[in-house]
Amino acid sequence: MIVEIIRCLSDNYSYVIYEKETSTVSIVDPSEFNACDKVISKYKKLDFILNTHHHADHVGANLELKKKYNSKILGSSSDKDRIPGIDIFLKENQKQM
Repeated sequence: MIVEIIRCLSDNYSYVIYEKETSTVSIVDPSEFNACDKVISKYKKLDFILNTHHHADHVGANLELKKKYNSKILGSSSDKDRIPGIDIFLKENQKQM
């Protein structure tokens, strides 16, 4: 597994996770499209966008990344109306999707 840290905005970070065995590419809390896309473009795809919560500095690039890479957005079901573009709703202590 490869994890790449992306500095976003003035005080945030996003994380690209590349799982070698499955060739799955995910990003955690993408707040800024250009900074995130620069790293993601090395992998030529983005399977999942993982949001820890609904604040703009964690979901700001959701829709642009989803549109460009046809990604699925995951987030808490309690934030279903606050995370833009959410596709997969997660629940507390959930073990599988």
